[in-house]
Amino acid sequence: MTQLGRWLGVLFLATVASAHAASAAPEPKEIAEAFLAALDKQELESGFGALLEHSVFDEAKPQETQLLKTQVKTLFDLYGKSYGYDRVTEKAYGSSLLRFVYVLRFGNTPVVWNFVFYRVGERWSLLNLTFNNELQGLE
Repeated sequence: MTQLGRWLGVLFLATVASAHAASAAPEPKEIAEAFLAALDKQELESGFGALLEHSVFDEAKPQETQLLKTQVKTLFDLYGKSYGYDRVTEKAYGSSLLRFVYVLRFGNTPVVWNFVFYRVGERWSLLNLTFNNELQGLE
């Protein structure tokens, strides 16, 4: 093999590895935090778009998805601007289930968000999402 052939082979492998890394599915924590960061900027539609791209319930239960979007909009109507979020817990249940609990901080109250992700093969999907302002589900 010539020197040029070796360089082209290395370049090809680097391109394939780079494309694979770029298309790799995000981790659950990245999905949840991208959603909360969008909410914190009051970019509800883009936040839901990114979140539901990794969800099993968007297509299966469109009414519930729309209700969730309406409830989140109402949350911001009631409490105004949010001031960041904190991850409270991260817990694995075996190798295929993960639960994350976050607090989205508003001026007068925290809102607790529970995300449950399920691993399907190599891909994580959002299985369940709940939120409340009564501090339920912090453990």
